[in-house]
Amino acid sequence: MASCASHHSRSVSTAPDRRRGWAREILLADASLPDLDRLLHSCRDGVEVRLVGSDEDGFAALTAALAEGPAAIHLVAHGEPGLIRLGRRPLDRALLPETAPGGPSSADLLLYGCGTGAGAAGRGFVDALAGWTGGGVAAASRPVGDAGRGGCWELDVTAGSPSAAPALGAGRESWPHLLVQLEGDAGDNVLEGNLYEDTLVGFGGNDTLVGYDGNDNLGGGDGDDSVVGGNGDDLLWGDAGNDILVGGSGSDSLIGDDGLDIAVFTGNRADYDLSQPGLVIHLATGDADTMSGIDRLIFDDETIDINLAPTAAIDIDEAPNEVSEAAHTGDTVGLCALSLDSEGTILTYSLADDAGGRFAIDSVTGLVTVADATLLDFETASSHDIVVAVSDGSITTTTTMTIAVLDGNDRPTRPVDVDAAVNTVSERAAVGTVVGITAFATDPNPGETVTYSLADNAYGSFAIDSTTGVVTVASNQRLDYGIGDSRTIVVRATDSNGQPISNDQTFTIAVTNLVEQRSYTGGSANNYFVASAPDYWTIDGGAGNDNLTGNALSDTLLGGEGNDVLYGAGGDDQLQGGAGNDTLEGGAGADLLSGGAGIDTVRYTAAVKIDLATGQHTGQAAGDVFDGIEIFQGSSYQDTLIGDAGDNWLVGGSGNDTLIGGAGADTLDGGYGIIDTVSYANETASILIDFATGVNGGAAAGDVLISIEEVDGTAYGDLMIGNAGTNNLWGEGGDDTLLGGAGADGMSGGAGNDILDGGTGHDAMRGGLGDDIFYVDMSNDSVTEFLNEGIDTVRSVLSSYRLTDNVENLIYDGAGSFTGTGNALDNRLTGGAGDDTLTGGGGADTLTGGAGADLFVLASHTDSGLGAAADLIQDFSAGQDMIDLRKVDANSGLSGDQAFTFIGTAAFTGVAGQLSYRTLADGTTRVSADRNGDGLPDMELSLSGTLTLSASNFYL
Repeated sequence: MASCASHHSRSVSTAPDRRRGWAREILLADASLPDLDRLLHSCRDGVEVRLVGSDEDGFAALTAALAEGPAAIHLVAHGEPGLIRLGRRPLDRALLPETAPGGPSSADLLLYGCGTGAGAAGRGFVDALAGWTGGGVAAASRPVGDAGRGGCWELDVTAGSPSAAPALGAGRESWPHLLVQLEGDAGDNVLEGNLYEDTLVGFGGNDTLVGYDGNDNLGGGDGDDSVVGGNGDDLLWGDAGNDILVGGSGSDSLIGDDGLDIAVFTGNRADYDLSQPGLVIHLATGDADTMSGIDRLIFDDETIDINLAPTAAIDIDEAPNEVSEAAHTGDTVGLCALSLDSEGTILTYSLADDAGGRFAIDSVTGLVTVADATLLDFETASSHDIVVAVSDGSITTTTTMTIAVLDGNDRPTRPVDVDAAVNTVSERAAVGTVVGITAFATDPNPGETVTYSLADNAYGSFAIDSTTGVVTVASNQRLDYGIGDSRTIVVRATDSNGQPISNDQTFTIAVTNLVEQRSYTGGSANNYFVASAPDYWTIDGGAGNDNLTGNALSDTLLGGEGNDVLYGAGGDDQLQGGAGNDTLEGGAGADLLSGGAGIDTVRYTAAVKIDLATGQHTGQAAGDVFDGIEIFQGSSYQDTLIGDAGDNWLVGGSGNDTLIGGAGADTLDGGYGIIDTVSYANETASILIDFATGVNGGAAAGDVLISIEEVDGTAYGDLMIGNAGTNNLWGEGGDDTLLGGAGADGMSGGAGNDILDGGTGHDAMRGGLGDDIFYVDMSNDSVTEFLNEGIDTVRSVLSSYRLTDNVENLIYDGAGSFTGTGNALDNRLTGGAGDDTLTGGGGADTLTGGAGADLFVLASHTDSGLGAAADLIQDFSAGQDMIDLRKVDANSGLSGDQAFTFIGTAAFTGVAGQLSYRTLADGTTRVSADRNGDGLPDMELSLSGTLTLSASNFYL
């Protein structure tokens, strides 16, 4: 499954996405996670982000997402073994219903929560999810999140062969948290679990972690921690620091890691079997604790050091421990440390105190040498103490040793530059040119002089006056800016003692560029030319199909005749295509791009916004000026290309691009992006878009759309017609008509009274404000409306349909029998010519069966109220229609489901379960039910017209 390796990342917004309902993948994230924007910034293309608040139902959000049929759903929230905390209640195995979720059931579920897949509870939860959805499921058995806190993003517990890639890319590695139930900080934390399987991580500080019951995962993090497992088979790891690990009952895993780590056991040493390396077995219970990186075992009556400390270091070099103040860096000092380890562990030597950087020690041999000879001065200190540290990886032993400093010829001071000028020289400068360096050093010994030389002269490029210390150019053959913009020299100051010693200092000299104006003219053949740095170039391709490239400066590229490709690279370039069909790529900088004769193209390699109407461009196109350009091509990123009043040709490239043609007959090519958009939002008249024929009208007349997945309409009444592919049609304002055609389409009417017909395929339809009409002809079509967005109607030819939330009316347009179900609103359900079954649900519903023997169903006593709140059947025929009350309990005072007793037009007698009817003054027939025996109606149902009813008209 997914690993902790990097993936391509992109920026996303957590704002609501109007494409909701037809995204290829969906990510559900806990809105309360810390630094959530930083984590979601790594979300890759093709994944829609939805945040779930702590007061929302996470399971409802999951089932709604599954119903939309995405390829994968990613859940990012705090986790524990066997559950993930998304919303107001944990999502665990107990929440899963017996039946599969609605909609397509092949989506992969990727659960990013700490330990969600750990143990038997985690494995059972993953298997149950896979069985419920029918898709692949993956979760983690270890902490998920920041590697510095012991986390990773690997999902290692799987079921059903999930194939989806991780939704979060490389940027997730910078998120400094864990998706864990309890997580400490840099302080001293006390973290306690509960009766279940907990994951606790202390992070920094000296922490105390207690798991209590359940199979817990407990990590101390940095610091000296106390980690107590409690009951269950626990995993305890100390991490860095000197930690105390107490497994408790059960078979536990204790991992010490760095530092002196101690495992504590209840009972005496004799209660345990220690015969097997790495195992401590309780003889009475059989519980077997595994050990790794543990240095000491503590029982009630005995302490056992598994790992003994190395011996104190001794000096095995017989020479005196001394060094001359005139010594050189790397010289030995007569000291070689040796320590022994009883277990035979390879020891590592270091200096816990190196006398201010004066000495160093070989980590393997223990040999001590001079680290910085310039710091040795007998007059300042005649001896220095060092502290030799010896470690076996867990325990460290230290020993203090003394090194004497002998008087000798004092070293000159380290040279300094006393010239206030900048240390720089121009490329190819004349021999003898000063570079701004005058070296100066002093000798502490009276009467001695200092001379200067170059220990490194940059391959003969520089010389120094031995007396004055002035540095000059010795040779300009290698002073070429093209080789590098700086050179390094080492100035050596040497005293005049009979046994001279010296001191060195490194200086850096900047090399400045001499920019030249250069030119190139090609011949009649096809020319390929790349300008060298750092000069200004005028490049003339001449005849032929040329490929010309500038450099980082401001160049002029002339294509001439032929179909040329011109690359400006950096700088403010001038690119002139000349005759032929040319391609111009200015690159960075404010470029002048002139196509000349032919069909010429401007293209980009970084994201741009080009606005031909205003001439104001941003991104890589900032400051660019166009002349004679016919085709504008974006980059592989998300570009916005805006035309002017002419006939524009805009090509998006491989990103998800937005193209706005403006007036004129435009060619709008989305390129290779997943969702490329053409927008007509700024037009002053409606449009006709017909993907099926390719002939468009209205404000879109003459436009040609190529590789376009989404169209944004105008504020007027638009007509958009899809084809056999996947079309996303957005009506925006106005009374729009959106016809999807074949394929899985997405459409949104926006404001206005819209008509939405997805056609065949899995269509997602969103009405928006206004009184909208939806045509539903496939069982997996989805209809979405929000509260107070108008009076909306679904017209369907399906044999069965249930209204979704916030949709009021349902009309059957088919020829057979129909089963229609309302929702909690005041619905109007209309059947057809067949034998229909209509269930209004909550609210005051109006039911019209039409021709045929129809069945009107009340599924609950709350489905129909009293008086004006009662459901109305407009065309009840006593000769063939029936009213079904079998799901309504007639007697609320008894357990079970009691049947009604029909008493005709008689009055209630105070007996629960009586059903009567009467004719009202307006000619309506009113059916009443007394469910509690108080002689008053508890539920009523209205029938249009004056009817004579009998028990045979009801299923009681």
